Amino acid sequence: MKFHKQIINIFIILLLSNLVFAQENTEDKQPEENQPEEIILTPGPITGKYNENDLKEYYDSGIEIHCVGTTCTSSSDEVLVDEGKVTISYAGTYILHGELNGQVNIAATKDDLIHLILRNVTITSDFGPAVYSEKCKKLIITTEGESTISDSINYPINEEETLDNEEVDEENNENSENNENNENNENNENNENNENNENNENIENIKNIENNENNENNETKNKSPNACIFIDGNLTFNGKGILNVIANFDEGIRCKKNLKFVSGKINVVSKGNAIKAKNSISVKTAEIIVVSGKSGIKATMDTDPEKGFVVIDGGKVIVKSVKDGIHAETHLSINGGYITIVESEEGIEGQMIDITAGEVHINASNDGINASKISYVKKKSPSLSLLLKALLSGKKLPNISEEQTTPKKETDFKDDEQVYIRITGGRVNVFVNGGDVDGIDSNGSIYIGNDAEVYVNNTSGSIYGSISSIDAQGSKIINKLATVLATSSGKIVPPPGTPLPGMDKMTAEDIIEIYPEFKKEEAQQYLDFLKQFPPPPNAFDEKGNYIVESSDKAATILQPYIYLKFDIQELGKKIIVRDSKNKMIIRYKPKTAFGVMLFTSPKLIEGETYTVIAGDVTTTAVAKIDVVINTNWLNT
Repeated sequence: MKFHKQIINIFIILLLSNLVFAQENTEDKQPEENQPEEIILTPGPITGKYNENDLKEYYDSGIEIHCVGTTCTSSSDEVLVDEGKVTISYAGTYILHGELNGQVNIAATKDDLIHLILRNVTITSDFGPAVYSEKCKKLIITTEGESTISDSINYPINEEETLDNEEVDEENNENSENNENNENNENNENNENNENNENNENIENIKNIENNENNENNETKNKSPNACIFIDGNLTFNGKGILNVIANFDEGIRCKKNLKFVSGKINVVSKGNAIKAKNSISVKTAEIIVVSGKSGIKATMDTDPEKGFVVIDGGKVIVKSVKDGIHAETHLSINGGYITIVESEEGIEGQMIDITAGEVHINASNDGINASKISYVKKKSPSLSLLLKALLSGKKLPNISEEQTTPKKETDFKDDEQVYIRITGGRVNVFVNGGDVDGIDSNGSIYIGNDAEVYVNNTSGSIYGSISSIDAQGSKIINKLATVLATSSGKIVPPPGTPLPGMDKMTAEDIIEIYPEFKKEEAQQYLDFLKQFPPPPNAFDEKGNYIVESSDKAATILQPYIYLKFDIQELGKKIIVRDSKNKMIIRYKPKTAFGVMLFTSPKLIEGETYTVIAGDVTTTAVAKIDVVINTNWLNT
């Protein structure tokens, strides 16, 4: 039934897209003055900025704090200890060790820098965050030995403290900061959650049908601190030790400004987002392992082109997440290191994605690498079944895009240089397994060049286009010196043993199995609607595979390449390419079954014939090269 849902969704998406497009074109355009100001980014890549304080692991002396349970002793009266609550109110260095059943509360002022040394300490909070900072300028946490921090399952509710008030405090704090690597004299920020003040008539129509739909992108639920480590200012981690963060309530590490991981090992297990910062996240040489119930690593600022970015300059990052693996609102730059997205919905996502070096492995059930444009207003799109309910009930249809945004003057990003994926170095491996998904997907352009190595496997679809290994609304260019091997099935393949009844044989019970939220009457109405739009002739082969057309002309490849289609080869089969002298050019084992492949490499010679062994298929292919004009703008 999962396969049936994929096929039905494809047909209905196409149908609803046409209906929505027609509907939008019959409506009056929104007045230009109501359009939000567009955020203009400067193309990357960008690198992290680490100042002297960020790099400082050493200290001459500090205030000792030793805890046993809820009882703590301090070498200074400047530290207030009271029944498990350790309050630090002044700038300085503090060394914490022992076992604390309570909370470390950083109550210093907006001008203070706190250096907190975690030396083989265990902090267990029974009521709220384990480490909480209200307003200090910067908190630097240095790890020595192995420390573990965990929070409570339930948090106190402070009705007077709202996220909006936190944002006001943050703005006031930022106006008073001194120079410190772009962390200071920052402009007043817009309210991060202003989407809640916007009224979208289309969404309201759906809400009337849906009742109480969960909006996973709505962060206003976080009216009080919601993270095991909750820091209102800037936060830096360094050291040679290990820090384990166990977030039982919601988020693991949350920082309202700039978050930096300079060195040390950080392990985060969280019910919600594992690591989240508002302004930026930078990784220098730290090792980070994340297991997250939502997104793994996430930067949220989407109203300032200088913020909302994630930079990985080195180190090791391993993420297992339910939602996005690594998410940036503006720039996402990988300049080195080892990054593995073990499991995710979308692997990595940003508006401008640059990969210049390092080794990247991505496993995703949605797009592996996705570049899309930020906007002020983001709301969760209703499900496809709810869209159909709206259609059948005569309601006005909303835009059915993955993320609904406030209308802009220009919504076609195909030639928009503000949205791109550029891979100019390193080794990138992408595996996606889902329905309507792409391996590498850009709402703008895709560029692969220099000595980059890119390997993409999609369980379904083609090499290019919708449901594919490489998809872009704009240009797709593979330049000289790059190595790219992409595979797809060439078809949308049902799981082994799945029967594929014709639409005329489907019942309301089949629809309910696909969409459990339907009542029987609604399912029958849905089925009657679907039967009006049968699949096109020859849409399936004799095995029940939905055939996807693919072409080798959908990208510009500026060096010799080989493009082949053949019968689907089972998972575990290898691809081997040899030249006329039997010299091996490449040996590769895709992570999925495959029926179409693209291979390009500086080792291929135009016009030469190569032997290709693709699983059980052995054939020959002549390497060819595209002839294109106007490529002088390329930077490599």
